[in-house]
Amino acid sequence: MKITAIVAALALALALGGSAYAQNSRWADPYQKGVKAFESGKYAEAVAQLERAVAADPKAGPNKIIEGVFRTDYFPYYYLALAYVELQQFDKAQQNLDKARSTLSRQQQAKFTDAESKIKIALGSRPPQRNAEFDNGVRDADALLSGRQFDAAIKRFDQLRAMDAAEYGKAGLAARRDEAVKGLAGQLTDEARASISASRFKDALAKLQQADQVLPGQKPVTDLLAELKKREDDYQRLKTEGQAAFSSRNYSSARDKFEQARTAHPEQFASDNLGARLTEASTLASTGPRGAGGVSTGAGNANNTGNASTATDTVDPRVVEGRRFADRAKQLITQGKYAEADAAYASALKVDAKNQEALDAVEKAKKFKGLRDQGLQLNKAKNAAAAQKVLGDARNLDAARFEREGLTSTLDALTKSIGQEPSKLALQEALLALLKGDAQKSIAILEPALSSGGDRAASLHAYLGVAYATRSLSAPKPDDRTRLREKAVEQFKLAASAQPGYELSSRIVSPAIITIYNEARR
Repeated sequence: MKITAIVAALALALALGGSAYAQNSRWADPYQKGVKAFESGKYAEAVAQLERAVAADPKAGPNKIIEGVFRTDYFPYYYLALAYVELQQFDKAQQNLDKARSTLSRQQQAKFTDAESKIKIALGSRPPQRNAEFDNGVRDADALLSGRQFDAAIKRFDQLRAMDAAEYGKAGLAARRDEAVKGLAGQLTDEARASISASRFKDALAKLQQADQVLPGQKPVTDLLAELKKREDDYQRLKTEGQAAFSSRNYSSARDKFEQARTAHPEQFASDNLGARLTEASTLASTGPRGAGGVSTGAGNANNTGNASTATDTVDPRVVEGRRFADRAKQLITQGKYAEADAAYASALKVDAKNQEALDAVEKAKKFKGLRDQGLQLNKAKNAAAAQKVLGDARNLDAARFEREGLTSTLDALTKSIGQEPSKLALQEALLALLKGDAQKSIAILEPALSSGGDRAASLHAYLGVAYATRSLSAPKPDDRTRLREKAVEQFKLAASAQPGYELSSRIVSPAIITIYNEARR
């Protein structure tokens, strides 16, 4: 019986001992394999084994029991920290160092300190973690800015500032937002200028007021607002004078004032319904008595005979009126008031449909506006190459109007965007105009191009001088000849200053102008 009890006790002890060993071997085996792999420089394998050991038993310490009297130091976090350092996974190395700190032996302290220094250096030199949402927002804002969607870009920059003001400042986004603000103000100004050209003054006013709110104090905006204010003031004055003349039965004067009022502000003229009054004044002016300011028809005057009567019969008042409108249109063009000039030419055709000057001018204006609007639309659609070509055609058609309407900067930007140089394109078109004998068109192209001349500054100045000299040689008045020659000489001197030794092409330029050039650069 005693022997049976002893055997049973031994069997139980062996069973319990085997169970404890099996449990301890779950951490001991991978730990020992991990340490061996670490010492062999197999750091990835070491990490895998050591992580298995920690998963089986996370409690580290010295002299940990493996089986019976068998013990071993169990420092998995220490070795994990060192292995992660070698693998340059410094965040994980730092985490394991913190866990190992309280269990280190004296022998391990030196390696621990070295590993800690490496981790600090690595973590200190590593750039801080980026905010992915902020970075994506910056890319969105920059894309909107590049796409000339300035309003949307401003709103996106404002969202980024609200999201992280410190990062917004460090990234220098305030300057890019300012660029978007300037772009939006310029865009609104260009749209306002186009509206003015199309006689949509109310729309232009709204655009300019918005531009002034976006970026106060811009000179182009201030100038255009002043122009609109002058139009409004002129319209009200002319309307008042026309009504006063009509009340006084001075119908010719009333007709002229109403016509001028319509030219000054077509929208307000229509809104005030002055068309009917203008028609009435025109009718009365053609039939009314001379003493009342009308045009005499010869009726009611028995003494109107002979040559006087013949002259009255042969001069068509509609032709005279058409010429008057055409002359007024030419005067407006010299002042850069193309929308008013278009209206004056249209009025000339209303009274004299055969006025050839008006027919040509209206056709030219129609074609120019068509090209301009098509080019701007293509630009909005981001078809830069097509927009550049169409706007180039518009400049070739009417360079002075093109510059006056502020389209040069748009064309230059498009030219740059497709890899061409604006100054080179301007020079080519100006030379073509010179070869065709249109010196004035060449001047209109070259003058605005001077601001972005760069390496071609000498050529731009030189051929602008050629254009001035060409006009001086054909000017009928001595004063005009002198003035234009002086301008040519000034440009020739600037060309020689920009590039000493610059020579004009004798294939393009006449000997007379080359002589002027050579004298100017001495």
